[in-house]
Amino acid sequence: MRLESEQRARDLKESARLIAERAMDTMIRRGWRVDWSGFGSLKEIISRWSSQTFRQALQEAAHVDIGARMQMVRTKSERLRNALTNQPIDESDTSASVIASQKAISLKQQRHSLNRDLNSLRTQQEQASMLLDSLEHRILGASDLLRLKRSGVGRIDHLECPTCHRDMDATVFGLSSQSPETIEAHIEALRRDRELIKRNIESLTANIASATANIAELDSQLRDAEQALATVTNAVGLAREQIALTASELSAAERELERLTGASEEIDEIQASIDRWVADAKAFESATIPPPDVAARKAAFTDELRRYLIALGHSALQPQDAHSLSLDDEYVPFLGGRRLRSLGSASDQSRLIAAYSLALAATSRQMQGKHPGFVILDEPLQQNPDDKHKKLFLTFLQKQLAQQSKFQTLIFTWLSDSQIGYLRKQNTAVITPPGEHFLQLTPKIAEPTAAPSEAPSAEAEGL
Repeated sequence: MRLESEQRARDLKESARLIAERAMDTMIRRGWRVDWSGFGSLKEIISRWSSQTFRQALQEAAHVDIGARMQMVRTKSERLRNALTNQPIDESDTSASVIASQKAISLKQQRHSLNRDLNSLRTQQEQASMLLDSLEHRILGASDLLRLKRSGVGRIDHLECPTCHRDMDATVFGLSSQSPETIEAHIEALRRDRELIKRNIESLTANIASATANIAELDSQLRDAEQALATVTNAVGLAREQIALTASELSAAERELERLTGASEEIDEIQASIDRWVADAKAFESATIPPPDVAARKAAFTDELRRYLIALGHSALQPQDAHSLSLDDEYVPFLGGRRLRSLGSASDQSRLIAAYSLALAATSRQMQGKHPGFVILDEPLQQNPDDKHKKLFLTFLQKQLAQQSKFQTLIFTWLSDSQIGYLRKQNTAVITPPGEHFLQLTPKIAEPTAAPSEAPSAEAEGL
């Protein structure tokens, strides 16, 4: 379930990145630059995308209010249509040709300015690309120098002329000594510069795309203005000039309204995709199963295992080395770089098994796990029957760790009368059943049959 959840989260993040890229590319093609990021965690993206709509982000970043622009163009279209169909024409007005000519000239000047800015941006992009290539080569050269410096290759200890073999002084060449730390700092500085140049190139690329889109839109407006100027110039009479100018402006306003309507539909489509993604992501977040605290449980189990190994007297683990005990992905205990099972004496194997079992129960009680709550140790002294190891085990039984545990421990073993008495004095519960066996099983006695009235036959005695 955790793997499926992680895969679903990766899919959502990838879809968020694709939606953000499509949204920004769509606006760039129209000459509007907006930063709609799809990076970060799911919670960050959900919070960022829910805080504002795409229209609001476009208005803040590019100062583009589609609704206000559409309303302004509609008002202009209605005014021009009313002037063309209903309003009287001033036959003495000579400003139509001047207005058409001035508009065409103004658009040409704007296009020239944008073209100059575009050329400047492309030049900056080329220079930044060259600088990025130079930084890449410098990083490679510095990395090679650092590798040679660490390995001691290329260190000049003695100089001589290759022709006459005369000794030479290294100071003549103006060589400077550089430590590996200095080279590492230089490489880090070069990498920071490389990241800055990369971000600068990305910004220049977006600015170039936006400027190209603006020039394309301006070219369309310039063509309309030139056609309007040609129509006004060819018109005969002042009245027809005014009618031609008004009709050309009305046609241009209607095309502008169509363009804004298309942009508004694209924004609505992008916003619908964003809303669907946010709804899916919120549903996923609410249905996501919280990840289990495996790390915390593993750390608690490791601590308990250290305590029980030290308390049981494992010879390979000393209190000062307890911090080096760890568990791998398969929960195999390691001491440093070696398995704990391969360390210590043969009698330490039973201590390791006992400590592992007791630590599992203690960790389960501490972390509210699913352990049944009792541990059964069957003959823990079977591999260490000598007095030294028996004394270690009896010492463990009288310790606070063994007597005040929050789970029940049942130990089946053999102890002498003196050892039993010693443990009972230390408040350790010892059960000593009579006889040789712990379970007193009484054999079932068959019920006697009724005595026959006459002596059995020979066949019956044989049976």
